[in-house]
Amino acid sequence: MEIEVIQDLIKMDEETRNKINNAHELKYKLKQAIEQEKKKLTDEAWANVEAQVKSMREEIRTTHEKEQAEAKAMYEKESKRITDMFNANKERWIQMIADYTVGKREQE
Repeated sequence: MEIEVIQDLIKMDEETRNKINNAHELKYKLKQAIEQEKKKLTDEAWANVEAQVKSMREEIRTTHEKEQAEAKAMYEKESKRITDMFNANKERWIQMIADYTVGKREQE
């Protein structure tokens, strides 16, 4: 009878060790799965951030190019307006300066 009890005890001990080993193996596998999931989520988050940054850069670049084109068009329009005004009034202004200068000299 003692032998049976000892054999049962040995058998229970072996079963318990197997359960503990299985639990350790399961724990290791779960840790690995958690690390993989964590890496996957981190990679996805960074990919989303990078996509948003790329989209924002493209939007800013497009807006900048549009504003630059508008500013250039406005500059050219104003430059033409001033040039046209100068060309239209050049002779009159030269005459005004000459008259003013001659008038000043005559007063002296």
